[in-house]
Order: sequence, then C-alpha cells, then structure tokens
Amino acid sequence: MFGRKKKIEAQAPEAQVEKIDITKEMQPVIDSGNYILEQKDKLQQEEQNTSDALGEIKDSFQMVEQRSDEVTESMEQFNERFKEVTSVTENFEQIIKKMLATADDTHRNMNNVRTSSSSVNDTISTVEEVFREFQSSFDEILEKVNAINGIANQTNLLALNASIEAARAGESGRGFAVVADQVNELSSNIKTLVASIGESMEKLNQNNNRLMNSINDTRTAIQDSMTHINETEEIVDSIKSVAGEIEEGNTNMVGVIGKCSEDMNSLQTTMEESKPYYKEVSDHIDSLSTNISNKNLIFDDMTNTLQQFPELVKRVEERVQQGQQ
Repeated sequence: MFGRKKKIEAQAPEAQVEKIDITKEMQPVIDSGNYILEQKDKLQQEEQNTSDALGEIKDSFQMVEQRSDEVTESMEQFNERFKEVTSVTENFEQIIKKMLATADDTHRNMNNVRTSSSSVNDTISTVEEVFREFQSSFDEILEKVNAINGIANQTNLLALNASIEAARAGESGRGFAVVADQVNELSSNIKTLVASIGESMEKLNQNNNRLMNSINDTRTAIQDSMTHINETEEIVDSIKSVAGEIEEGNTNMVGVIGKCSEDMNSLQTTMEESKPYYKEVSDHIDSLSTNISNKNLIFDDMTNTLQQFPELVKRVEERVQQGQQ
C-alpha cells in the first residue's frame, strides 16, 4: 500500500504540472476573447457612429427633400409669373401693332393732306394767274377810263370855247351855243360818270389787293402746314422706328420668357422624377440603420458569449483538477 501511495504521491506533481499547462493553454483563448471584446466594442462604437451619421444623413436628406418641394413650389409660382408676363407681352404686342397701324394711317393721312395741299396750292396758283390777268385788264380799263376822262375834259374845254365864240357871234351863233351847252353838259356828265367809275375801280382794286394778300397768306399757311406735315411725318417715322425696335425687343423677350418657361418645366419635371429616388434613398438609409441595429444584437450575443469564456475556462480547470484527484 505504501508503494501505491508513493506512486500516487509521485503522480500528484505531474497533475499539478498538467493543471498549469491547461491554464497556459487556455490563456491565449481568454486573451483572444478579451481582444475580440475590445475590437467588438470599437466596431460597435463605429457602427453606432455610422448609425448616428446615417441618422444625420437621413435628416439632411429629408431637409433636401423639403427644399426640393419648396423649389418645385417656387418654380410653379415662377411659371405662373411667366404666364402673366407672357400675357402682358401679348397685350403689349397688340398695343405696338395698333401703334404701327396708327403710324401707317397717319402716313396715309399725311400723304392725303400733302396731295390736297398741293392741289390747293395749284388752285391758288391758277387763281393768282387769273387775278394777274384781271389786274392787267383792270389796269388797261383804268387807263382807258383815264383816257375817257381826258377826252371829256378836252370836250368840255372845246364846248366852253364854242360857247364863247357863239356868244360873240350874237344872234347868228345862238343855235351853235345851244349845241355847245349840251355838249358841255354831256362832257360834265361823262366826267361825273368817269369819276364814279374810277371810285368803283379803286374799290375793286383795293378788294383785289386784299384778295391777293389773302391768297398769299393762304399760300404761306399752306407752306407752313406742309412744313408741319413734314415734321409730323418725321416724328411719326421716328415713333414707327422706335415701335419697331420695341416690337423686336418684345419678340425677343417673349422668346426668352418662353425658353425660361420651358427650362422651368423641364427642371420641374426633373424634380418630380427625382422624388421616388428620395424615398428610395430614405428606404436604403432605414435598411442600413436596421442592419446596424441587427448587428448590435449580434454584438450583444457575442459579448455575452465572450464574457462566458473566463467562467468556462474556470470550469474546465475545475474539471481537470477533479479528474486529477
């Protein structure tokens, strides 16, 4: 028995050595578990940071989506304004067309007035020629009236001389004296008539001069009117030119507004088409967040498992010790 006991006692140190070896063998496992726990904690922290970043990205993306909706609404308002501006430009175009039509009508009226003024001027020239001929005839008549007046004076003088000679002849010259008196009376009547004709012709000459002055004034007025017509026509041409430039600018503006409206509609369509992508990205972010949450659960399971390593090692050591006893 003693020999057996010694054998057992001799084996005891060997078991003790085995126990120490098992601990050493298990220590790397424990160290690995601890290292894995540390790396898991770091990885879990990174996952948490990623989750937080995804949350911020989602918030930012929701803000972008909100701003996108606001931009879409603003573009709709812009389109409404463009429609209003287009309506105004169309009305403006109608006004310009009326202005150009009025300018053309004014041109035609000016040409008609110019033609009428030319006709009146020609008529005045004809009237002036008639009055010049009348003045020439008037001067001839006046000259003849003056000649008649001279003849009447001479006749009156001759009749007076004849009366004197008849008075000297006495009774024999009485009949001749009667004739001389009648001739004298006739010449006096002629002088009176000639004087009356002279007064009438003087009045006629004055009226003729006034009429000529009126004609000249009319001609001057027509010339002034023609000057004003030409000036007005130049102004109308200037207005027409400016209206043409405005019409061209308005046409260009309508084109630009139309292009802007098309671009706005295209951009609005693009914004509308991008809305599904916003939801898709948001869903992906939610999916990533869910996956990270699931990973956290796995990490928790890993933590629970790894935390049991020391206890398992301890149990193994106890089992080994029990087996060696």
